[in-house]
Amino acid sequence: MLDAGVSIGLGSDVGGGNTLFMPSVVVSAIQTSKVVAMEHEGEAQLKLSEAFWMATKAGGSFFGKVGSFEEGFEADFLTIKTPDYLDGKTCEERLAWFIYDGGKQDIHDVYVAGSPVVQG
Repeated sequence: MLDAGVSIGLGSDVGGGNTLFMPSVVVSAIQTSKVVAMEHEGEAQLKLSEAFWMATKAGGSFFGKVGSFEEGFEADFLTIKTPDYLDGKTCEERLAWFIYDGGKQDIHDVYVAGSPVVQG
C-alpha cells in the first residue's frame, strides 16, 4: 500500500489492538508485513524506519503538521535511558533496541507538543 501511495498511519485505541504502547504497535506492523511478504511473492517487508515513520509523521499528518521535529511541526516525544552496551551505537540501533526490547521503565522524559509533562 505504501508503494501505491496510500496514506497509512499506525495508532492504537485498544479497540483495534491489545496495547496502547506504540513500540508494540510498530513491532506488530513489522511482523504482519513479514507474514504478508511470505504469502505474496515480491511483496516487501516493512523496515523499522518505515514502521516508525508510520507511527510518527505519517500518523500525525492526520492531525496536520504533527509528528516530526521539522520546523513548523508539533511533536510528542520521549527521551529514553539506554543500556551501557548501546554506547557508540547508531541512532537506528538504539531505536531498534527500544522498539523491540524497551519498556515503560526505560522512558526518562515525556513531552507533549514539545513541552515536558513527565521528567525523570
